[in-house]
Amino acid sequence: MQDPPARTELLSIEALRAFSLDELQLLAERIRTHLSSLNPGKKAHLYSSLATVELSICLHYSFNSPHDKIVWDVGHQAYVHKWLTGRAHLLKNMRNLGGISGFPKRDESVFDAYGTGHSSTSISAIGGMAQADHIRGIQNRSYIAFIGDGALTGGQSFEALNHLGAMGLPILIVFNDNDRSLDKNVGALFTNKSYADYFRSLGWKYQGPFDGHHIPSIIEEFGKAKEKSEPTVLHFKTEHPGNRNSPSIQPKKEGVLSFSEVFGSTMHSMAEENVEFAVCSPAMIEPAYLKAFNEKYPARCFDTGITEQHAVSFAAGMASQGLRVFCHLYSTFSQRAVDQIIHDVALQNLPVCFVLDRAGITGEDGPTHHGLFDVSLFHGVPNLKIWDVANGSSLIHLLRSCVNEEGAILIRIPKSNTNLDDKEGDKPFFIVNNAESKLGVLCLGHTLEWVDLPAFSKYNQAVVQCLKPLATNDVSEFIQSLDAVWVVEDGMRIGGLYQQLTDLKEQNGWPTKLFSVSINDHFVEHGSLKTLLAKEGIDGQSILEQMIEYELRSPRIE
Repeated sequence: MQDPPARTELLSIEALRAFSLDELQLLAERIRTHLSSLNPGKKAHLYSSLATVELSICLHYSFNSPHDKIVWDVGHQAYVHKWLTGRAHLLKNMRNLGGISGFPKRDESVFDAYGTGHSSTSISAIGGMAQADHIRGIQNRSYIAFIGDGALTGGQSFEALNHLGAMGLPILIVFNDNDRSLDKNVGALFTNKSYADYFRSLGWKYQGPFDGHHIPSIIEEFGKAKEKSEPTVLHFKTEHPGNRNSPSIQPKKEGVLSFSEVFGSTMHSMAEENVEFAVCSPAMIEPAYLKAFNEKYPARCFDTGITEQHAVSFAAGMASQGLRVFCHLYSTFSQRAVDQIIHDVALQNLPVCFVLDRAGITGEDGPTHHGLFDVSLFHGVPNLKIWDVANGSSLIHLLRSCVNEEGAILIRIPKSNTNLDDKEGDKPFFIVNNAESKLGVLCLGHTLEWVDLPAFSKYNQAVVQCLKPLATNDVSEFIQSLDAVWVVEDGMRIGGLYQQLTDLKEQNGWPTKLFSVSINDHFVEHGSLKTLLAKEGIDGQSILEQMIEYELRSPRIE
């Protein structure tokens, strides 16, 4: 047996296809060892790819990529795919600014046939590719969707299976079954292990399950599938490292809490006090620090799977019976349930409190995961109050107070740590610092942390925690007392706080100059939070430099 080259990161796809079965096995072992040593940011994402090493190798060995099209659902499973397609040497900087993405991206490689990041889209996308080629008369091409069992809980996967199963397109689904999404799987399909009946009932030829780590068997099944001209599912069982040795998400050391931890612990405390409410979260129970609550109060806390639309309407149904419901969603995933938030909750004025986690710039996951669009999407929705709390103490006050309030509330919380020593509670607006300067900073909620620098003590500072309804009189009084105000928000300029204030300025003739510190109509790339804030010019130092420059241009400012 010829040993694979030591510098396997330079391996070409053509060279891979010349390997023997023994060489492929050795390559799998080397890739698994190499990936394990990288620890690229998120273990949950890394574990998903470690479960797919052999499947990924065999896909590229058996099919003629990039001519044949492979779409990876979500993208957590695609690290090996990136390794094999000329990016092994780039993985060490994956998710860093200037490095490659943690997800497939069309502009990163010709082998990334489709950009992904949110779950359950692969079957729809590969179906569209196959249909387009059919219309254009392109033949001799295979179409593969690589999807995990967690993504099958997402409703879009059913919609695609149902539609495409009746079209007869030559699509292959590689079904990677390892009992996981980010949390362990839920739902009747998973519990009853009824995948064979499910796929067949929707018009797909189903085969399996097969061992997803046995290279000879995988290659044999892929070879057979290449000859089929009908919708086909190959079901592979794989071992997810998280099922063996992944500990639950644990709270940080005492005194250091994230906003998510504050939310989870507050829900648990309120349940212990017999407050009447319920919580649901689509496949994010552990990241929301709800696991202990879910285990102790299973009739009050629900993991709905990757089902944002269902989760919101399920919450609305509970709320329609007079129960206050907390619906925890990542901000980026709330985009998938816009209609339900508007139609099922706001229109009916139901008591659902949406806790939008990871609001604003979130860091290394990049443009598919930044929570930058929620304010713009929901600001114009009637019957929906919008909050962005400054710290953990305010979050606790607000969560507790909204149990007794009517109607829908949306609370943005960022992916960052916070403190619990604030005394302002759930005030819609409050002054942080009064100074002699005629310049000021008006922060939307958690962005107050960005201006936590000693040099800002010479400027006036205030915080808007309730964006809608805005405390218009208090905000107006603060702004009109100054010559210039920098409006700081962790979201898009279009539809945000700044735009609301410019409307008020025009209506009321405010003489104050307003400057926007926000994201202006572009997608933000991946990188650390600190790096991205600086690159976008919205970190504390950048704001300070803008204010100093303004002072230098305006000598009459005191």
